[in-house]
Amino acid sequence: MRFAARFSATARQAATPELGRLKNATSAKAIAMLGWQPRPAAQALVATGESLFALGLVSPPRP
Repeated sequence: MRFAARFSATARQAATPELGRLKNATSAKAIAMLGWQPRPAAQALVATGESLFALGLVSPPRP
């Protein structure tokens, strides 16, 4: 946002009120309203790697 504000007056006006504000974001609302549960870290890493391979963004190491 700060980068965009350097080039756009509209972005600068939109970002200025939010600069310096501390936001306390948690997953508590998603858990309470949707029954959502975060994945374990190891499972999230494996899923990320599989997605990168499936999208062709990375290739498996060569022997």
